[in-house]
Amino acid sequence: MEKLDKIIKSLVLCLIMGSIWVIQFLLIPVLFPQIFPQGNEASVCLVLPLLIVSIAGSWFFQVDLLQWIPADLLYFLLLALGNEGGLYGIGLRGVRLDGMNPTYSSELAFFTAFGFFLGLVLTQGTTSGMKRFSHRY
Repeated sequence: MEKLDKIIKSLVLCLIMGSIWVIQFLLIPVLFPQIFPQGNEASVCLVLPLLIVSIAGSWFFQVDLLQWIPADLLYFLLLALGNEGGLYGIGLRGVRLDGMNPTYSSELAFFTAFGFFLGLVLTQGTTSGMKRFSHRY
């Protein structure tokens, strides 16, 4: 029964991370086109939901790091493959300055998505570790 519980948690996390991607990349850009494709507000829309879900899931719902991995991989794939045109600045090489326009690079998008994957794993692992440590003392 415990193994089934872990599988269900992983599936729910995949659904949550997929939903976050849909909101971030399909819904928010349509609702708020004035802050996209880049901008400080856009960065907050990208990073803040991931941090909130990662910390809350690890701390309050006792999700282990191994249960996060499938959801993190799903988000990584969606971020790497489903981000054409450099939304949120992902995959853009160069700066937008004095008439210069950055160019989109799928390789850079892949490495940026991998960086997000590592950041998620570190956040979730650190939060899970802090939770375990706090229960011991």
